[in-house]
Amino acid sequence: MSRWLVLIPLLAFACTAPPATPEKPATPATPASPGTPATPATPETPTTPETSATPTTPSTPTTPTTPTTPTTPTTPTGDSGPLPSWWCVCYSRTTPEGGAPLTACRANEKECHSLEGAVAAGHKGMVARSLTHPCQELKAEHPGDVHGGREAWQPSKKPGSWLSLAACQLPGEGELVQVEGGPDPMSDERLGGLRLGLPAADVIKAVGEPTRRDRIEMEGATGEYVQTWEYPDQGLTLRVSSDTRKGPQTVYTLQIAAPSTLQTRKGIGVGSTRKEVLAAYGKLRDPEDPSGDNDEVFIAGSVYGGVFFTFKADKVTEIFVGAGVE
Repeated sequence: MSRWLVLIPLLAFACTAPPATPEKPATPATPASPGTPATPATPETPTTPETSATPTTPSTPTTPTTPTTPTTPTTPTGDSGPLPSWWCVCYSRTTPEGGAPLTACRANEKECHSLEGAVAAGHKGMVARSLTHPCQELKAEHPGDVHGGREAWQPSKKPGSWLSLAACQLPGEGELVQVEGGPDPMSDERLGGLRLGLPAADVIKAVGEPTRRDRIEMEGATGEYVQTWEYPDQGLTLRVSSDTRKGPQTVYTLQIAAPSTLQTRKGIGVGSTRKEVLAAYGKLRDPEDPSGDNDEVFIAGSVYGGVFFTFKADKVTEIFVGAGVE
């Protein structure tokens, strides 16, 4: 009994004691903020197989070296560009005292060669076959700039040409191009009573007035004023020339065809055979450009001055006396 008495108060105290303060619950942990996801590593660029590698551009082959162009010779020039060409000759002109040296220059080669032919034939004012210096080219504004000085020259009656009457201005002694005193078929020839150089008045006395006269025109190669006279009923055509448009005229060329009955000094006329022509004139053919025995035209002399025989069926159909080129 006593034991229970002791326990009762203890139990009563235990029951009336203040309750124990409950433990404060732990603050729940703040959940961790999710981290920024890591950027995945850039995968390595796979190595391009060698077969897919960009092909290497082949190197451009070296351009072969262009050969050096030869240097073009320098053309003499003046203040206004290339210098003009002059073509010049030396020959003798006729004077009251005899032959006198002369230099003549033309503006182109063709005219110069025509002048050579005129000298060979002995045209008016020229000593036949007196050419000492054939055509030579020089480049200058004026021929006197190279030879003799301008004061030694004067204008020719042919426009654009020059003459030096004092002497031969071309270099070198020169020598006769034609043999002096040799045969000259053109100057020596006659057709009936007609010849080169015959005054026009004597022509009219011999064959009468022409049926037709053409206009008077200046010939470029010589500067002569030339006119054609025609005699169709006589088969005759001739040209006359003069120094001036109204000056006295003389025979410059002669030509015959059918029905002409005129003959050359050697007895050749229209209708003569080729054999007869060659027998009479064969030795006078031009040695530098000989006519063949079968050519349509045979020339005694040269194209710059001679006698031209035209054939058909080996018979003469036409005879021309004069220069074949102008």
